[in-house]
Amino acid sequence: MPAPMTADLDSSAPSWPISWLNTPTRSDGNGRFGRFLLALKLRQILSAPTALSLSAQVRKQKDKYYKAFAHVENPLNRGEATFFVNDMLAMLLAAQNDLEEQLRVRWRSLRSLEERIDTLKKTEKDLGDYQIATLFMLGQVLLFGPRNGVTLDEVADFLERSKQTVRPVLKSLTDKGLIEAVNKRPLVFTLTEQGEKLLDLRKLL
Repeated sequence: MPAPMTADLDSSAPSWPISWLNTPTRSDGNGRFGRFLLALKLRQILSAPTALSLSAQVRKQKDKYYKAFAHVENPLNRGEATFFVNDMLAMLLAAQNDLEEQLRVRWRSLRSLEERIDTLKKTEKDLGDYQIATLFMLGQVLLFGPRNGVTLDEVADFLERSKQTVRPVLKSLTDKGLIEAVNKRPLVFTLTEQGEKLLDLRKLL
């Protein structure tokens, strides 16, 4: 639930985005810093994911973004910021819509993976609970990132078991050709092509 907008935020809304985004110039990198400050403010009003998504939307609509500044800086407009605010709100709405769609896609992917895991519990009798849970973890990492592969410590934390308990689980999955070690220090595991096929992940990527 977004935090309620305070009177202070509301009264300052017409001026602070322009001064932050445009001080002193956008060409020397301060535009990025200004957008960072804007994101911090939006995080208070809306949410952290929305704030983070705004920069991506600005990159997508870069021409519109700079045109909004050109309009508000035109001396003939006498500092009228209405069009600027409208353009920023339109980009913010587009960012929220994109974020909502991304979350919807990821939710469907997670549900498909969960359904596949439920099926494996019934059909793959040679896979124990820890093995299936580890595959579930690796499947999520492959689908959602931010990187591919998990460390021994991360698997132990996920399973809530000691590393001594987890090592045989990882070895058995490696012996079955479902996972492989891609780094030794630290020890990092990822799904093999056979493991991805077992989880039916290709259609979700």
